Amino acid sequence: MRSYLNILIFILLMSSCSEDEEITYGVSEPEIDQNTGTSDNYVKDILKEKNYDVNKFFVGAALNTNQLNTYVENIFLNEFNYSTVENSAKQSIVHPEPGMWKWDRLDSYIDFIERNSITSRIHGPVGPQSSKWAKYDSRTEQELMDNMTEYMTELSKKLNLINSVKWMDVVNETITTTGKWFGEKAGDDKWENPWKQIGMNEDGVPIYICKAFELADEYAKNVKLIFNQHGGMEVEMWDKVKETILYLREKGYRVDGLGWQAHLKDDKKLSLNKNSLEYLSNLIDWAHQNDLEFHITEIDYVINEDPPTDNSLLRQSHGYANILKLLISKRENGLVTYSSWGVVDKTNEHKFLYILILISLPLTDIFSQQDVYLSKRDSIKLKKLGIDLFQDDITINKFQLENIVFHDRRYKINKAFNIFFQAIAAPYVVLGIVSIAGIGRTQTPWRGLNILIGVSSLGLGGASYGVSRPFRRGFLKNKFQRDRIIQRVLDESN
Repeated sequence: MRSYLNILIFILLMSSCSEDEEITYGVSEPEIDQNTGTSDNYVKDILKEKNYDVNKFFVGAALNTNQLNTYVENIFLNEFNYSTVENSAKQSIVHPEPGMWKWDRLDSYIDFIERNSITSRIHGPVGPQSSKWAKYDSRTEQELMDNMTEYMTELSKKLNLINSVKWMDVVNETITTTGKWFGEKAGDDKWENPWKQIGMNEDGVPIYICKAFELADEYAKNVKLIFNQHGGMEVEMWDKVKETILYLREKGYRVDGLGWQAHLKDDKKLSLNKNSLEYLSNLIDWAHQNDLEFHITEIDYVINEDPPTDNSLLRQSHGYANILKLLISKRENGLVTYSSWGVVDKTNEHKFLYILILISLPLTDIFSQQDVYLSKRDSIKLKKLGIDLFQDDITINKFQLENIVFHDRRYKINKAFNIFFQAIAAPYVVLGIVSIAGIGRTQTPWRGLNILIGVSSLGLGGASYGVSRPFRRGFLKNKFQRDRIIQRVLDESN
């Protein structure tokens, strides 16, 4: 499905219309323009057609290695030629403890980018996403230093030989949003940075940061080194980041670029706030003035609604667009990159929508609807859903068709699994109720067995019913999305 990618295409097209395109501020609830459309141009093609310097301006997405050889890979290859690997290069995966090395996931990704000539930034920094072994409270400074040194040395050597790898994240999330060094916490199940325990140098800078850049520079001469950071536009945090980068350079360590994760949230409105966007603009300028590249490394936008409203989706589209417009405006000053955290929609256990499923996008003169000729099978399928193309004189574009078919298929699959697990649950529940209800009529020696059968049956029935619930939510959600598109098609044709 190309829903999220079409958003990127739209943003890129809109941004390329004019260098003076205004950034959209505010968080009001505007009227939604129902006149939607799509483009069959792919992002990588638009960059060339609009004469972007593809050696200084990169747009791409992160890939998880379990998405290779799936439809997600096909979507990616159509749209992009710049990528990063989501988590497969991190210490927690590659070298979680002494004597253990797991390169298979990273190797599969490297094979993919080399085979398809994809330019890549490898996200394998020293930072919080570390193994339980590293987080163990009794771990010594020397143990941590040895593991980190082994990991960064071997990773750097490996990446230095890969022509497709242009950048690597060396450290990540080293500083809190209040401008303090991010460090360890008690236990091994929290978000923490155990590497700070290695110690501080005479200047009060964590030794692991200096050592990570030293090793990366020594063993990855062909790769540019990125200082990656999370958070929003907190002044204390970025002042500390700037100070640290300048310090590292003064001490002779190579730092080639500054990265910002750009994990956006609808309840914080960073990418719709004028002051925040102006601060980001100044941050990019600072990077370029100090001969640093600037990278948006993991952008996504969380919406705390399921399903999201049209207006929250509109805010989301403006949020994505504002960041990209800002990068476009800076592309003549130095290298900039923009990478989304994934290619397809994600919902975590808290039901936060990370990437759009559907969105109303205004038409421009270069972003037009593409009507398509449908097969007889497509026409029959749409007629079953209430769209009679021949009798009602209805037109439908390719994007709408793809989404209707996609959500209808997901609706049917989820509904089938929901029915299946409920059908499994029903006899167990009935058996459990009958067994427990019959205790009073059962002879004393057998009552224990009745209770066991009853409780076990109710437990199995409850478990099966519990398994069915996510599928129920899934088919209701996909039915809602499918029917919403169908209604828009009908409304646009009236």
